[in-house]
Amino acid sequence: MNASVETMSKLPPEQSIQTEILGEYYFRKNKLNTALEIFLRLNKQDPYRYKYCYYLGKIYYRL
Repeated sequence: MNASVETMSKLPPEQSIQTEILGEYYFRKNKLNTALEIFLRLNKQDPYRYKYCYYLGKIYYRL
């Protein structure tokens, strides 16, 4: 697990948007394990965001 991913557990809302963009970037670059860690952390913060669940489903499908 990356140290930067560990620090994401308590992000303010504006930084969670930046983190979401970073997760999408890793997903598109096919770095699925890193994207998975990012979206799991974001999903723990806000489990009702549809977009996080959408990307988690796509990542699990590819893995």
